[in-house]
Amino acid sequence: MGSSGDEIKSAGRSIGASLAYQSGPAFASVAVHRGRQFAADIPAGATPDWQQSWAVGGAYDFSLVKLFGGYYRFTPSTDNLKVTAATTLRSESGWLGARIPVSPNNTVITQLMLSRYRHMDGVENGKALTMGLAFEHALSKRTALYAAWGRLNNNATSSNWLWGSTVVATPARAGADVSALSVGMWHRF
Repeated sequence: MGSSGDEIKSAGRSIGASLAYQSGPAFASVAVHRGRQFAADIPAGATPDWQQSWAVGGAYDFSLVKLFGGYYRFTPSTDNLKVTAATTLRSESGWLGARIPVSPNNTVITQLMLSRYRHMDGVENGKALTMGLAFEHALSKRTALYAAWGRLNNNATSSNWLWGSTVVATPARAGADVSALSVGMWHRF
């Protein structure tokens, strides 16, 4: 998907593939993606270069608790870019979580994610720790009430956003921490 201004031939083009496997309580997946730089990210007239990302993930349902985790890496191309102290040369994230039914209608969900951002030599690498906790109360098979809290701690060279299902919290500057609380109801149609 390209952004406005991606009229350069092949800018923003992408290709990807994924494979998933499930057997009983076990689930595993792997995905790869290659995409061309967006025109807005490179100098006018430059030829967009390929960049790539990949991810692996899995889950296992132990009945009393469902554990899940994964790893993601993005390697952007630095061709056509003027590399500065703020340029990310590689980003990677790993996460672990659990879904814990505490009664027939109530579930607690928790997740912890560590993200790292490699910068040019001489610049401290970025690091962000994200924590999430949610509580769901099922009203039926398709409807539930929820309360969710998230916190993201950025180091001095990281300015990650905290993304949630109903809210996005952005830090005011690199190194700023953000948190959010949301409550609501969801319904599956």
